[in-house]
Amino acid sequence: MGNYDQYDDNGGSFGSFLTGLVFGGLIGAVAALLMAPQPGEQTREQLRERGIELRDRAGEELQNVKSQAQTVVADAKSQAQTVQQQAKSTLQDAKTRVSGAVESGVQSAKRVREKGKESAETLKAEGADFVETVADEGQDLVDTARSEVEEIKDEAQDL
Repeated sequence: MGNYDQYDDNGGSFGSFLTGLVFGGLIGAVAALLMAPQPGEQTREQLRERGIELRDRAGEELQNVKSQAQTVVADAKSQAQTVQQQAKSTLQDAKTRVSGAVESGVQSAKRVREKGKESAETLKAEGADFVETVADEGQDLVDTARSEVEEIKDEAQDL
């Protein structure tokens, strides 16, 4: 993770502070030169020199701020990629678990259905109504399992 200590409690940034510092220095230098008792040509020359010096310092500070911003952006991209990979992995794990649960549910439903059929054949003598009830319950279980599987798949795809 990047170092974000350059932010203060009021939400301002270190770059804003440096900008203020540069402009404050420029204003102070201009005021000092204007108040100094010296000829106009010498004052103008000092102002030019100070302006060039401050422009150079401002350029350096701008480069520093750009470099810090690039570092923050690179860190954010790296973190986003990490989160994306984790999300993909979690989604894949969820899909695997859901698929396993679905398969288990389908197999269980098939076993229940088969047992229902066997029981129906055995109990056929005891009554046709009982056989229909067992078959209907088995089918309802299969339908419920399939609809729940579809819901789980839809939720997993929404992730």
